[in-house]
Amino acid sequence: MAPATAHDPRAFTEALAARLKAERALRGLDQADVAEGATFSLRTYNRIEGGGGATIDQLVEISERFRLPLSELLALVESDIRRRGSDSPAPQQRPARAGKVRTQAPSKPKITVRQSD
Repeated sequence: MAPATAHDPRAFTEALAARLKAERALRGLDQADVAEGATFSLRTYNRIEGGGGATIDQLVEISERFRLPLSELLALVESDIRRRGSDSPAPQQRPARAGKVRTQAPSKPKITVRQSD
């Protein structure tokens, strides 16, 4: 499995969500504080922090709330992705494969019957 990059949408939304939580906590805000007066609802902000992604307009508003330039916020997210990518397991420590796990039914013991002469 290739390491996550900033071009991986799933890695980006996960890193964005984690970064937004961290920036919000750093400022002593709760989710309602961030959503208050914004063009999006508290529910929407909750979804964004949950990894649901955000529009560029929402990111602009959030970065303004944090008094953090959007370019700096995005650079932090990219840095977080790279840091996570370098922490990925070595090839010999591959993670379990997703999907169905096939198990083999235990084999029945073989019984050999010998006839006596």
